[in-house]
Amino acid sequence: MDELLAHLSRQEREESWHLVTTDGDDLTGGPGLQALLETLQYTRLLGFLLRRLRAAPLLYLLDRMLKRSRGRLGRLVPDVQGPRRYP
Repeated sequence: MDELLAHLSRQEREESWHLVTTDGDDLTGGPGLQALLETLQYTRLLGFLLRRLRAAPLLYLLDRMLKRSRGRLGRLVPDVQGPRRYP
């Protein structure tokens, strides 16, 4: 996974989450959230509507709010190894 984000410094990688598309584009923040919503089956319509409404600034603000709450939200997630994924 490190090779997908090799163009970023360690600090940039850890500042936020990143969505790397099949084309190799690195999306983060509002644009990344919008692309993720458009990709997932149950949120595809919402992602499409947000793109049509040009709601990227709203998604950016939502991402910033979640980033500030990361510590509190992290306490809700157990500290165990995640499931193993196969390519």
